[in-house]
Parts: sequence; structure tokens; C-alpha cells
Amino acid sequence: MPAIVERVGLSGKEDVRAKDLSYGDNKILDAAIALTSDPQVILLDEPTSGLAMRETGRMLDLIHKLSEQLTILLVEHDMNVVFSVSRRIIVMEQGKIIAEACR
Repeated sequence: MPAIVERVGLSGKEDVRAKDLSYGDNKILDAAIALTSDPQVILLDEPTSGLAMRETGRMLDLIHKLSEQLTILLVEHDMNVVFSVSRRIIVMEQGKIIAEACR
């Protein structure tokens, strides 16, 4: 578990209760919890929603770092975020694919 805490950038906060973490740190904690099962794929649903610019940057850095080791399925409406981290983009409307692009 300490390796995961370090991997996601929460070192030094191991003894802080989740309710006492900042909103941004809680979002990162969500990703850390998902990593505990050693997944091959991780789903991140709106990982940057409600985050300040600095916190968004931290989350994007984490997503880039994690994407080197596992597949990330990202649900996100902020297109700046989508374009900054995605290699493949699929746009859906009411469950149907309406556009697809690879970078």
C-alpha cells in the first residue's frame, strides 16, 4: 500500500482521514483505491470535475503516469482534458458512437 500512496503522490498524508483531505486529494485517493486490486484497466469518471486548475494539473499528471502502465477508460466532458490525455477518443450520444478519432 505505501507504494501506491507514493505512486499517486499522496506520500506524507497516510495518516490523514479521507474526510480531512482536500477535494483534489480525495479524487486522487479514489484512483489509489482502484489501483489496490492491481488492475489492467481503470475507469475514471469525470476525474477533474470540480477541481481547481492546480489540482487538475496534478490529476492529469497522474493519468499520464498511470497510462504508461495500464489502460485508462476516461469519461470526461472537459474536452481540454480529453485532448490532453487521450490517445483514442470515442464520442457517444445515447449509447451510440457518433465519432471516433485516434492520435
